[in-house]
Amino acid sequence: MPNESALITCLKWCGGGLFGAALGGAVWFGASTLLNEHLAPLVLLFGGLAGLGVSSMSRGNESHILPALIALIAALLVGLAAKYFTVAMLWIPENREFWDFASAASVDEDAMISSMSDDVVSERQARGESIDWPSPDMTLKDATWQEDYPVEIWEEGRRRWQSLSAADQEARREARAAAVADVVRGYQTPEFRAAFLRSFGSWDLLWFGAGLAAAFAVGGRYVLAG
Repeated sequence: MPNESALITCLKWCGGGLFGAALGGAVWFGASTLLNEHLAPLVLLFGGLAGLGVSSMSRGNESHILPALIALIAALLVGLAAKYFTVAMLWIPENREFWDFASAASVDEDAMISSMSDDVVSERQARGESIDWPSPDMTLKDATWQEDYPVEIWEEGRRRWQSLSAADQEARREARAAAVADVVRGYQTPEFRAAFLRSFGSWDLLWFGAGLAAAFAVGGRYVLAG
């Protein structure tokens, strides 16, 4: 049936374009991460391969523009994905040391005693007791280190922590690590989004546009030439 034939033809073009773009995108991603820098000129590679993938599936077709547009769209989608993962691989190592330190520090013994001390403060405040903070500006929300708490509260937190079984301590560590991971992701997401947007400089946009133009030109070369 004509509709089925047109659908199959379109799917072939899309498949060829995505395969070619993915191959070029993988090369771009691998080379950029291996050399630890954005290799913007390689955008031409996945653009050209996206066009080649479509054009190899569209020989003899009478369409004048659709294969070229499909190649362009495939290059755009894969290009953005490759750019995203390339930025991630280059950005994450620069920030990993800090976040790893923060995550590890959040479940060490002092951090867990701080957590237990928070429980002590919450219980006393629930009973209407006042807390004699070492600093007049200190609050439960801000207290983190041993010196932030009244001595007797910190010692009560220590006693409670040390009275837990090893299994209970591990369970509390895991729960706290999961909570900290959520907080870290909350901080990292906007930071990474900003890094991704900053990665599109004028030079990058020029090469990206050239890659899309290559996809369009190569994708329609057979039908346009005819």
